[in-house]
Amino acid sequence: MEQRTEKICTKCGRILQEDENFCSNCGTPAPQPQSAESSQNQNAQPLEQKKSGFKMLLIILVVILGGAMLCCLFGDSEDTEPTEQVQVETEESEKMSALELYQTIQDGSSVSFAITGKAHMFLQEHDNLFPAKTKEDISADLVDTSITYKHIFKNDDKYGDKMMVLSNVRVNQIFEQSIGNGEYITELNVMDDNFQPYWVFYHGTLDNTFEDDYVDIVGLPLSSGSFENTKKEDTLVVVLAGSYVVPGNTLGSFTASAMETASQPVQPVKQDGIDNYLGEWYITDYGMPEIGENGETISSGTTLSIYKEGNQYKLDMAALYHSTAFVGVDGLVLNVSGNLATTSYEEDGWNNCGDITLEFTNGELYVTATAIQMSDPYYGDAYNLAADHMHCTRVG
Repeated sequence: MEQRTEKICTKCGRILQEDENFCSNCGTPAPQPQSAESSQNQNAQPLEQKKSGFKMLLIILVVILGGAMLCCLFGDSEDTEPTEQVQVETEESEKMSALELYQTIQDGSSVSFAITGKAHMFLQEHDNLFPAKTKEDISADLVDTSITYKHIFKNDDKYGDKMMVLSNVRVNQIFEQSIGNGEYITELNVMDDNFQPYWVFYHGTLDNTFEDDYVDIVGLPLSSGSFENTKKEDTLVVVLAGSYVVPGNTLGSFTASAMETASQPVQPVKQDGIDNYLGEWYITDYGMPEIGENGETISSGTTLSIYKEGNQYKLDMAALYHSTAFVGVDGLVLNVSGNLATTSYEEDGWNNCGDITLEFTNGELYVTATAIQMSDPYYGDAYNLAADHMHCTRVG
């Protein structure tokens, strides 16, 4: 349908004819004609622009709000993650040092003991040795193989600056206690050949060790102690912090490694005289006694005294014991040659005769004693017995 075109004077409002170019009323130039459709479009355009602008505004608002929500969401996630990590790290208990661990054991154990001052310092300075991963981790200068049960009970405050060695001891009891975080303390109640008991606390598990097994142990003497036995009586023990535990008779000796030996200057053997060894000594290591056919064993130690009378060096030696006593002698004259002193005895009060050899070098004293039983009222037959290379410690 054709749309009608109208001209209206923009000044007086008179409707003009199509061919009029000027208003006949006021002379104003006639405007360009517009169709109704054009007019409607012009009138409708502002409304459409308003609608379009409103839509655009809505889109912008949605984008802004959506972005804000995403920022909040991811912002919260980033802020929370470190907090959760910190909480995990905070809740996870820190690993105790060796000193802290054994102080905790001391306070809560059924075995009564008090860590000595020297042991306290050793645990602090050698935290990595409790436990040691291998024997090679333990330097030879940190071990004193001459320390025994009797040393600790005589005066435990003097010890704890070096570790001791228990060789081929029997496991009477063994059990594990959880200390959390998947870690354990293994407790061993062991006894040596002289029926002297030790209580060992080892940080970790010993999966292949059981009751009645025999083990070698390197441990730090913490102190003497005691626990109540099944008879409601106190059993005295030496308490150790276990460093290294292996099956019996597999440990070997503690000597400086080849690298350590190479880095140290070679020390000449000092052939010092017997005068440096005068005084009283206590046998602390019985060596490897040769046992007679009747199964005799050395079950207790002894003391000996080296002294000088005039130009002679002499030896007094209290008795060693197996099934009966032997080598209980006084005033034996020593024949000194280099770093050896030898003597013989014909009667020691128990129908024994034999030889004694003292070996002294670089401050160390060793004794070898033999005994020949001339007549035994119990066994009848004579026997030969030797206690070889027994290590001695100076008294006092």
